[in-house]
Formats: sequence, structure tokens, C-alpha cells
Amino acid sequence: MSVRVPLSGVGVGYVILGILGFAVGGFHDFVSDQGTKLVILELTPFVNVVHLALGAALLRSAAHSEHDARRAALGGGVVLAGLGLFGPLLEDVIAGGTGEHFLHVTTGASALALWGVSVRATGRAQLARGDR
Repeated sequence: MSVRVPLSGVGVGYVILGILGFAVGGFHDFVSDQGTKLVILELTPFVNVVHLALGAALLRSAAHSEHDARRAALGGGVVLAGLGLFGPLLEDVIAGGTGEHFLHVTTGASALALWGVSVRATGRAQLARGDR
């Protein structure tokens, strides 16, 4: 199973979120513990830049190769899930709330699941071909 298309979808989602964050909140208070609300998310320009960078990195990895896409799914999944779980500890420094933590945990867990399914499918294909 290829992770490239689903990972591209996650990347596009984060790029759109970063752009919408700037459209709604502007560029003031770059790093703040108070952000602008976008539905259930509380966003600051710093968080928007991070979302744009993450989305761009995921899109680049998915466009480059299957190997890079898998590595991005694993690395991005670990970082996002960790940020979602430990994000409440950072709320005094960077704006955040339940919406952000939920977004990070779900997209992180989805990326890790995608990576796991992909690795398992690759292993089965190698066994079927006799590569192992």
C-alpha cells in the first residue's frame, strides 16, 4: 500500500490550516499564549508557520518517493501524537487547547497507522516474491 496519496492529503490539510490561520488571525502576536479562534482551534502566527512547514514537508516527502513518504509518516506521526499528548504542558507558552490536541493526536495516530499498514504490506509483498 502506498502512503504517498494519503500523506499528501494530510499535507494539503496542514497547508490550508496554516493559510486559514493567517487569514483569520493576521500576523500580530507572533508567539503568544492567546491565539485567534478558527472553529475549535486557537491559532497564532507561530503555529500557522509550523502548520505550513509541516504541510510542505509532508507534500515534499510524498512527492519525492515512497521511502521518503514512509519516513515522513513515521516521523510526523510520532511528533504529532507526542505534541497532542504533551501539548497541555506547553499551553503557558504557546496558544493551544483541546481542539489542537485532538487534531495532533488524530493526525499523528493516522500517520502512524498508515506507516504500519504500509510496512506490513511491503513485507507481505517481499515474502510473496521470495525477497526475504
